[in-house]
Amino acid sequence: MRFDFSPYLRFVSKTTYFINDEVIANDCRILYVLEGEGSIVCNGTEYDLKPNTLIYIPYALWYRIKAEKTICFYAINFDFSQKYKNVKTMVPKKRNEFSELEILCTVPKEFEELFCSEIYFNNAMWAKAYLEQLYMEYLNLNDGYDKVQNACLKILLIKICRFLSASKKTNALCEKIKAEIKSDLKGNVKSIAGKLNYHPYYLNDIFKNSENITLYQYLMQQRIIQSEKLLLNTKMTLEEIADFCGFSSHSHFSTVFKKKNNISPCEFRKLI
Repeated sequence: MRFDFSPYLRFVSKTTYFINDEVIANDCRILYVLEGEGSIVCNGTEYDLKPNTLIYIPYALWYRIKAEKTICFYAINFDFSQKYKNVKTMVPKKRNEFSELEILCTVPKEFEELFCSEIYFNNAMWAKAYLEQLYMEYLNLNDGYDKVQNACLKILLIKICRFLSASKKTNALCEKIKAEIKSDLKGNVKSIAGKLNYHPYYLNDIFKNSENITLYQYLMQQRIIQSEKLLLNTKMTLEEIADFCGFSSHSHFSTVFKKKNNISPCEFRKLI
């Protein structure tokens, strides 16, 4: 992906102020939480806000911040180009104050797919240094501060693109892992990694970071789910089910099943 764009930072602040109502911005903005907790609603989805959370909000998108206590955050509003750099700082508007004539459409076509909707990172420590630099340049106003700000902003946006790209690749890999497990429950972490040409440790790390569960735990989870279906819908023996679902033995199957469901496979089958 080419990054031939020159963003313009219109405003940066370190603030605790927000309008506890549904509002809209006419330019793009990024919020990064420093202290406090709450949530933000965008496009009908509610996201948690906590320290190190970052959310990108595109122009013309309604959003609402909800919090019982004060949230401190870095807030920046910007354009993806210098086209409207003479436009003064704009505060978010409530519904009855909004005018579509004020919208600044500056997202380049090649980035429309990425930046046309909200982007949420629940832990964006990597972004904090860039936002701190943006804010300090605003406070000190040293020679060339605006050039430094725009450079930091461009790096930040490129970082977001990279993380999104990596996330897509990770999601695609995790789907391949799930498909592999679904097709053959007898596989293990090592054999799955071998089929996909990855080291088992690396594959497990990728899967855990994406799915919040280890690859082994997911595999055992799927084995139990399939065994439950077979217990309820077939007349297969416990030995046959254990073998079909990849358990090492009948006793291993019974132990794992009872630990998960608090009843034995035989007792589970009697429930129908």
